[in-house]
Amino acid sequence: MDLSKSCLETIQILNQHGYKAYLVGGAVRNYLLHLPIQDYDITTDATPEEIKQCFSQYKTIDTGIKHGTVSVRINHDQIEITTFRTEKEYLDHRHPNAVLFTRSLQEDCLRRDFTMNALCYHPTEGIIDFFGGRFDIQNKIVKAIGNPIERFDEDALRILRAIRFSTQLNFLIEPNTNQALFACKEYLKSISVERIMDELTKIFLSSTCANQCFEYQEIFETFIPELDELNHFPTKRNQTYDALSKSKPSLPLRFAILIHQCNEHDLLYTAQRIMNRLKLSNQLKQQINTLLQSVSVTFNTKIDIKLFLQSSKIDFIDICDFKQCIDDTFNIDMITTLYTEIIRDNECYTLRQLNIKGNDIKQIGYPDQMISTILNDCLYLVIHETLDNSQPSLLDYIKTKYKK
Repeated sequence: MDLSKSCLETIQILNQHGYKAYLVGGAVRNYLLHLPIQDYDITTDATPEEIKQCFSQYKTIDTGIKHGTVSVRINHDQIEITTFRTEKEYLDHRHPNAVLFTRSLQEDCLRRDFTMNALCYHPTEGIIDFFGGRFDIQNKIVKAIGNPIERFDEDALRILRAIRFSTQLNFLIEPNTNQALFACKEYLKSISVERIMDELTKIFLSSTCANQCFEYQEIFETFIPELDELNHFPTKRNQTYDALSKSKPSLPLRFAILIHQCNEHDLLYTAQRIMNRLKLSNQLKQQINTLLQSVSVTFNTKIDIKLFLQSSKIDFIDICDFKQCIDDTFNIDMITTLYTEIIRDNECYTLRQLNIKGNDIKQIGYPDQMISTILNDCLYLVIHETLDNSQPSLLDYIKTKYKK
């Protein structure tokens, strides 16, 4: 492996002080997959205090010293160094009740999640593989280390990580590991929604999102129970799969497709309940709501489009993509042509585009409390093409209708 200068120097310093040190985890996996390496994580038999002594000439940060992790600033890079450790008594399916330091690299690797993530590398020893991780990478397999039930009991987030790795890498999940995902799915109820969303976001943005939502719907139901609706209507389930398959990798788009199929009769209420439970950002909520509001709207004319654009919180092309995914009869070519003409010709659909402003209305003698009402009235008529968007026409209309 072609290690970064900082990573190589970190290993050399630990070795020079008599300690073992290896690059571990995602960096080694990504190297074998010819993927970019994001982070360099070092594992060592040195204790946190011994690590700090080795790097006394460098800035060190107690990133997670209770769990054996110290970060070192070296050559403007931050390298995480963690002591070999074992973990005991996982009481909440996420956090160990006890962390014990060890001098054994193999014991440290045993606590990790999947074989492909337990690979280690040393510049002179090469790749160290205790559990067949290289074989699994070559054969595109996600496989838990040892007993998968125990691995998911230790950390239930690994259930979603397995699905996410399968999704991102286009790997198959090994049969025993796959069975354990379903057997342990209730453990996910112990995981914070923020961590669930981290993994779910990566799954939803993948090219195989439809396959994962279809195959692992039962698991997703632990935090989106409304998906159970699809179990009672096979046609809906197939429609959901087709819609997700056609959709581009967009978080609001794919959430909206799923929610739309959960409860079409009380759509916005269902959406609010799901979005609040998952603690989605306000921006994402607004985007999803805009997409769902478009379900009941027909965009047959420029007026339809402009009325919707007034309050839209997402690009209109995304709305068209959504409508096309859920409705085979949606004429996307015609509607995008109308939209393009609106934008090209700067056709008015917002107050900002009106050729009259609040000050203009104020100057002809109307009080402040009337200005908003008058402007919105004018905009409505301009959008409906019953009033010309020119200042003389607008002023004449205001003076006629709103006599002082």
